Amino acid sequence: MIDAEPVLPSVLVELAGFVASHYLVPLDEVIRAIVPPRVRAVVRRTVKRRRQSRILQKANAVTVAAAVRLEPVQLAARERISVAIARQESEVFLLHGVTGSGKTEVYLALLEEVLAAGGQALVLVPEIALTPQTVGRFAARFPGRLAVLHSGLTEAERAAEWWRIRRGEADIVIGPRAAVFAPLPRLRLILIDEEESSAFKQERMPRYHAPTVARWLARRTRSVLVLGSATPSVATYNAALTGREHLLELPHRAQGRPLPPVTVVDMRKELLAQQFNPLSRELQAAIGGPLARQEQSILFLNRRGLATFVLCRDCGAVRECPHCSVALVYHASL
Repeated sequence: MIDAEPVLPSVLVELAGFVASHYLVPLDEVIRAIVPPRVRAVVRRTVKRRRQSRILQKANAVTVAAAVRLEPVQLAARERISVAIARQESEVFLLHGVTGSGKTEVYLALLEEVLAAGGQALVLVPEIALTPQTVGRFAARFPGRLAVLHSGLTEAERAAEWWRIRRGEADIVIGPRAAVFAPLPRLRLILIDEEESSAFKQERMPRYHAPTVARWLARRTRSVLVLGSATPSVATYNAALTGREHLLELPHRAQGRPLPPVTVVDMRKELLAQQFNPLSRELQAAIGGPLARQEQSILFLNRRGLATFVLCRDCGAVRECPHCSVALVYHASL
């Protein structure tokens, strides 16, 4: 018995061909990345609907939220993008806004427009940002219309969600880089938040860069691609500055909230002052105040190991890898 329509939409077949040729990987590897194992192994009628993923269960428990009134600069950005969506033209926009500038509210307003016109949307976020709180903001505005694809799904859950998306039962798909292969038949809008994140690069076979794949998909489906970031990648920012893509700025935080104060401490001056503590005097003072008041502080150490390099204080020599000249990372214990 032959299905009335193929399991894999023609757009995704073409997309698989693009990924295979662009990244020089075997086509069958790409197909396996696009189609979940359970979908490949069984016919549609044998795929049973399983319980929703824990992330979506928690997100759906959020009370339906009303739309927030956009500020003038947000409205201007939304209007620019809305015109392209209405014309069904494939255009790329960089929504460059400082942290807290209200990029997500612009996303939500655009999603409302797309869904009202009968279209579908894809939202890509770094895996680490795919939390119940993040998904909850979308689920609260669009209850019952969201599908979530992520690495925490079982094979059965992933297959069930895939078929739900394939049948057009989910209007918005949110997920990490692999969600770029979601089978959305009425795709009109692609949103990529924190587009500069290295999490959008697939390091294992088949290797691919989700924003690059999304650009091809947007052109093929005549969809609008919105790249959101407070610190965009050099390539994306250059494309926007040179006019190859559109630049939309959100220069201030929403509702007039000030940016948090930031102090940069030159640790070389600490050494010259004979201060050998890894914590600067300014940081020690900043931590001491809350401790005296029995309050808490958070120190974020954005690195691997105890120290990213070992420096000789006498001659300035740094221990390096003999093969690639990269500084050796010092670990207190292995």
